[in-house]
Amino acid sequence: MISLVYDGTYDGFLSAVFLAYARKIENSAMLYRESGGVPLGECVMVQTDAAHAERVQNRLCKLGISRHAYKAWLTGEDSIDDAVLALIRKAIADGKSPLGDRSVQCVKRVCEASDRVGLEVHRFQQFVRFMKVSEAPPVYVADIEPAYDILPMLGNHFSARFSSQFFIIRDLRFKKSLIWDRERWYISEDRAVLELKLRDRSEFGKLWKGYFDAVAIPWRRNKKLQAQFVPQRFRPHLTEFN
Repeated sequence: MISLVYDGTYDGFLSAVFLAYARKIENSAMLYRESGGVPLGECVMVQTDAAHAERVQNRLCKLGISRHAYKAWLTGEDSIDDAVLALIRKAIADGKSPLGDRSVQCVKRVCEASDRVGLEVHRFQQFVRFMKVSEAPPVYVADIEPAYDILPMLGNHFSARFSSQFFIIRDLRFKKSLIWDRERWYISEDRAVLELKLRDRSEFGKLWKGYFDAVAIPWRRNKKLQAQFVPQRFRPHLTEFN
């Protein structure tokens, strides 16, 4: 077995896949993220190459597995990189997407991981709450703590919905921020953004809490059902629960 160690980015992962095929070791290579530590045994440090990553990504798109591969990779779970690589090997060997056959172990693993990420993205499309922290220019900030590294999958959704506003979504768990400057969105790892102390400068929070209280029907309160639809882990950053 040869360990291919990459920088922890998705382009790095795709570059590692390219290298595995270039060296004809795709059946014996194991992929590791550098942040997880360097494994014992024979290791090759992979240099991230945008051109190589793009070639692999284009191939995955043609095979119809690119989105599932990416979403599964975002979980960062143990051995998920090898499961995605196994899926890629099968898709290339078959010349088509194997995603319809969940009896295959790597397909089952990748699809289940992809489904979990998809659910997390869907929830945060509902559960992100912005506060206005600046008047000139108006800037809105929201904090989240997702189970997976999903910020890149929120950019298109929120930039389309709030295209005229400057906003930042801060991922306090993975220490990243999604920044929309009204022209493009990008991911920043600037700690200064994450460490800013925020104070809501608008009345929207009070209005939202008032609306939430007004539509509630006390005698039909069902805490078990509420916990099902809005799990506890989301509530620290939801205006209506603060």
